[in-house]
Amino acid sequence: MTSLNLLDLSQNRLTGPLKFQNISSSQFNYIDLSSNSLTGTIPSSLFTMTSLTDLDLSQNQLTGPLKFQNISSTLPQFTRLKLSSCNLREFPIFLKVQNELTDLDLSDNKIEGKVPRWFLNVGKETLQSLNISFNLLSGFEQPPIILPWKSLYYLDLRSNMFEGLLPIPPLSTIYFFASNNNLTGRIPPMICMLKALQVLDLSNKKLIGQIPHCLGNFSSSLSRTGNWISSWTCCHLKEAGLVYKNFWSEPTQVKMNAFSEFLTHMFKHMKLIANTGHLGISSTNNDPALHYTREILDLVLNPRPAEEGY
Repeated sequence: MTSLNLLDLSQNRLTGPLKFQNISSSQFNYIDLSSNSLTGTIPSSLFTMTSLTDLDLSQNQLTGPLKFQNISSTLPQFTRLKLSSCNLREFPIFLKVQNELTDLDLSDNKIEGKVPRWFLNVGKETLQSLNISFNLLSGFEQPPIILPWKSLYYLDLRSNMFEGLLPIPPLSTIYFFASNNNLTGRIPPMICMLKALQVLDLSNKKLIGQIPHCLGNFSSSLSRTGNWISSWTCCHLKEAGLVYKNFWSEPTQVKMNAFSEFLTHMFKHMKLIANTGHLGISSTNNDPALHYTREILDLVLNPRPAEEGY
C-alpha cells in the first residue's frame, strides 16, 4: 500500500495494540485513528514517515512516553498533531523540531510540572490552536509577558494547576479558556490588548478585584449604591464565563430602570455570562428589555448552554 496517502479509521471500535511495520517508505500524509479502543504504546515507526503531516491518535487507551534517540530533521514535520488521552506524562521532546505546527492537542493527559521554556518556540510562527487542558501543569518555567505564538487564535489551559497570575495569550487570540486552575490575583489590564477576543472563560478560580473595564461596553454611566461605573470601551467579546469568582468593586444592588439599560448595553453582543459574586437583583419591574437580556445572561447558578448561531 505504498501509494496510499490517507488513512481514516476514526470513531470505530478497533482494539488491540497499534502496529505499523515496514512503513518507512509509505506516502501517508494523513492518519486518523481517534476515538477507538487501541492499546499499548505509541509506535515510534509512525514517526519514520517523513511525508506524514496530519496525525490524530486521540481518545484511545494508548500510552507514552514518546522518546527518540535522535530528534533530527528526519522526523516528519507535522501541521496537525492530536495526542489527547494518550497517557503522556511529559511534553514529547520531538516537538522541539516541529516548526510547521498549526494545530496541537495534548489535552487530557498526565503531563505535570511547568511548561518548559523550549515549548514556547514550538510552532512559534505557525501555531493557530493549542490545547493543553486537563493535565497537571502548574505554570510556565519562564513566564513571558505575553505568550509568543503569533498566529494563535485558540488557547485552552482549562483544568490544570496553573498558579500565580493569569497568563496573557497572544494578541491574535479569539478563544481563551483558563477555568479550573489555581490562578490568583487580579485580571491583568493587558487582557484589554486582545482586540480580537470573543470568548473568555476564567471561571472557578481565586481571581479577585475589579473586572477590567474593557470587558464591558457602557454608553453612559450607571449609578449603583452611591458609586458610579464610568464609560467603558470594549473589544468584540461575545461570551464570557466569570462564575464563582471574588470580583468586586462594591457589593452591588442593581435596581429599577438602570438595570435594563446596564444589561442591554453591556451584554447585547454576548452569549452568556454568570457572575454570581456580589451582584444582587432586587427589582426587574417586568421591563421588556429584561426578557431579551435573560436569554443571553444568567445570573444564577444554572447557566444554560449557549444557543448556536452567535
